[in-house]
Amino acid sequence: MKDPSSLILSTNKHKCFEIQYILNYVLYFFLTIVCVVQYNYINSKKVGDCMSQKDVIVSNLVGELKRGTLVLSVLLNTKESTYGYALVQALQGLGIDIEQNTLYPLLRRLEKQALLSSSWDTTESRPRKYYQISQLGLEVLSDLTAHWQETNKIINTMLEEV
Repeated sequence: MKDPSSLILSTNKHKCFEIQYILNYVLYFFLTIVCVVQYNYINSKKVGDCMSQKDVIVSNLVGELKRGTLVLSVLLNTKESTYGYALVQALQGLGIDIEQNTLYPLLRRLEKQALLSSSWDTTESRPRKYYQISQLGLEVLSDLTAHWQETNKIINTMLEEV
C-alpha cells in the first residue's frame, strides 16, 4: 500500500503540471501571434497595395488573438455562478464576440480540467447548468493574469520600438 503523503505529493505534481501546461500553451500562443504579426507587418511593406490581402490576414490574426483570450475571459467572468447563455451575453456586452457553440465546449473542457465547477438549477421551468470558477481555477487565473500582464508589457515595449 502506498504512503498517503506520496499520494498528496503525486496529486500536487499533477496539478502543477496541468497549470504549467496551460500557462505554456497561452504564452506560446501569444508569442506565435506576435511573430506572425511582425512577419506580416514586414512583408506588407514589400507587397505594396494589397489591401484586401492585408485585411484578410489582419482579420484572421485578430480572430486567433481573440480565441486565445477566451479562457482568461471565461475565468474572469465566472467568479459568480452563471449559466452559459448569460455568460455569452455578458462577454458580448464587454465586446468579446463569442458564440454559444464556442462557449459550451470551452465550459465543458474547463470543468473537466477542474478549473470550473458546475451545478444544475432545476427549480425553474427550464433546468440550467451554472458554472463557477473553482479554487484551482482561481490559482490558474492568478498565474494566467500575471503571464497576460507580462506578455502585454513585452508587446507594448516592442510596439514602442516600431
